[in-house]
Amino acid sequence: MRTDQISLRPRTSPFAPSPHRGHRSAGTWFAKGIVVTLFLLSGAVFAPRAAKADITYTWHEDDGQSITGSMTVQSAVQAAGQIPFSDVTSFNFNFDNVPEGSFPFSSLTSFTFPLPISPLDASPMAPPTTGTELEAVKSTTYFMSVQFDANWSTTFGEAIIVENVAIGLGDGHWIITGASPAAAVPEPSTAVVAGIGVVCGLAYAWCRHRRDQRRQRPMGPPDATEDAANEFQGPL
Repeated sequence: MRTDQISLRPRTSPFAPSPHRGHRSAGTWFAKGIVVTLFLLSGAVFAPRAAKADITYTWHEDDGQSITGSMTVQSAVQAAGQIPFSDVTSFNFNFDNVPEGSFPFSSLTSFTFPLPISPLDASPMAPPTTGTELEAVKSTTYFMSVQFDANWSTTFGEAIIVENVAIGLGDGHWIITGASPAAAVPEPSTAVVAGIGVVCGLAYAWCRHRRDQRRQRPMGPPDATEDAANEFQGPL
């Protein structure tokens, strides 16, 4: 007797995965998570940051004399809490009431540096009794000094001296511009940004992996197709 072999195809479910869509291993999804993480980190690390302006200390004469001057330093000195000589970018003082009354940056000496300042507002912190000051020298007999201490904002609080044959003396205070506000929110560190990027990347990869696993679950008993085919097999 002839026996006919009948092969039955399982019914196609609208919810079954596409035959071209294979199962992806957990390693594949982990690799995708790493790629996403690196993308997030690159955006955080290489994002442009606003450049901080330099800090300028401007002299204000309080006794009516014609004395002007300023010193500019790099913004990084505020966080460091001191001004090293190497971070001074400009210095200039002018005295209209004394001969040769101009002291440029080249005349500034490094003897009194570093100068202590507050990390909160970059203000001078040296006690007035210590004699902390800026000194500029043009010759062995012609130099100037100006106090730079905790009395910086007090009217008539700081003294300025020019010496050559005669002695010129003035009083004034400093005005600070360019310092960061005391309540400024610090930028997140690279480690914190990296941690956030890793968590977000791996969470995204895991969610995609779980979603595809649900789509690939069979729509009936695993042996339903095999049982239906056996019913059509005739006796040998």
